[in-house]
Amino acid sequence: MKNIIFILTFILTTFSLSAQTQLDYLVLEKVNEYRIENGLTKLEWCDKTYLASKHHTEYMVKVGDVLHREKNNTPKPSDRLLLYNVDFNISGENCTSVLLDEDSPLSVNEMANEIVQNWKNSPTHNSIMLDNDFNSGAVSCGPGILKVYGNSYEWMLSTLNVSN
Repeated sequence: MKNIIFILTFILTTFSLSAQTQLDYLVLEKVNEYRIENGLTKLEWCDKTYLASKHHTEYMVKVGDVLHREKNNTPKPSDRLLLYNVDFNISGENCTSVLLDEDSPLSVNEMANEIVQNWKNSPTHNSIMLDNDFNSGAVSCGPGILKVYGNSYEWMLSTLNVSN
């Protein structure tokens, strides 16, 4: 009986550690709404790509900065996709942060809107969202402190990876 309980607990924990959050899902949904508004098809969710996105979001949280390059064995976004066995011809990555203001907290929907709006406001990030060559992707979001602001404020850091 103890073995069965251990195995069930292990399986549930494993799934919850790699499962997308409501915010992850909602950001990709809003990216897809934006793509449809612009005459493009939706991006299909890819679990392997999610792992690459999560990998990078966790890295940004660890180093306290929003950036695309990592100082490790997966320096480029394509390296992270390869690490998680994503089969692709081309790829793109968007990163951003949104302030988590405890005096005026954002709803999950408002946070997702701000994340996507940040990408729309950046010509390079916007072009990645609206690239018709991409057909799959995933988003990972996680709270962290950005060192540039003196460790005073908590931010929601986000990574979108897309590929075909």
